[in-house]
Amino acid sequence: MNIKDYCIGLFRKVKQWLQSLSFRTGAIVLLCCIPFYILSFAQMLLPISVTAKGILWTILFGLAKTCQYGGLTILGVEGYKRLKNKFKKKSEFHETSNLELIEKQIKATDIDNEEVRRLYETAFPVDEQIPWDDLMVLVETMPLDFNIYYNDDKLMGFFIVYPRPSFNWFWYFVVPKQMRGKGVGQKILSRQIEKYKDSTNILDIESPEQVCENQAVRRRRHAFYLRNGFRDTGIRRSFGGIDYTIIMIGDGTFTMQDYDQIIAELRSHWDNMPKPEE
Repeated sequence: MNIKDYCIGLFRKVKQWLQSLSFRTGAIVLLCCIPFYILSFAQMLLPISVTAKGILWTILFGLAKTCQYGGLTILGVEGYKRLKNKFKKKSEFHETSNLELIEKQIKATDIDNEEVRRLYETAFPVDEQIPWDDLMVLVETMPLDFNIYYNDDKLMGFFIVYPRPSFNWFWYFVVPKQMRGKGVGQKILSRQIEKYKDSTNILDIESPEQVCENQAVRRRRHAFYLRNGFRDTGIRRSFGGIDYTIIMIGDGTFTMQDYDQIIAELRSHWDNMPKPEE
């Protein structure tokens, strides 16, 4: 084997080894190029000879390029896109963090609000939905706090709460898909927590522990609520093959008996809901 073939083989082995490293390692190596680039030029201000400056520049600039291309090799094309999207999402988050949200309460007379209806019917699985027309009847007959949020004329999400003497039930909460991950949901949830800060509030979410196709999404959702002060109650329920975890924020404890009472109340409202005339 000649020297050329040896070098080519060595290069391929090093490239394969770099590509086998994790995304996190690639991101760290890539970011290390920044201080080396800065130092390669900043050292020009040192009171040393031109020769020494040239040597330092060669070394530091070489390290910067090594980190840059090494990091990109580790990340690969998909990893680079992923890293780019992370910075894009952070930028979008800062842009939306100053959004002014206008709150409007939904009443039964808003049954023809097609925009909110479309968001409701596309955001939740069909088996978790109450038919829209029936939901509007419940808004009229139950003490539901149904609030929608706008920025200018753009719908940013909605939140439905069933206020109760003991535990408030945080029922439906959704942000349009294109606005998720930008801090909008955080702002809406924070408003609800502040609004009901003198009460204990409950909600159920799909269990992050159940093995399923969207388990990663469930875990992110669970972590989101924990970051906002919620905690697990230890209560678990299953419906239609889907496991649910009950979480809460506020004082006190929540038991299975409390949960069954809330479900019984909801069923009572449903059973006593005015039915359309035949």
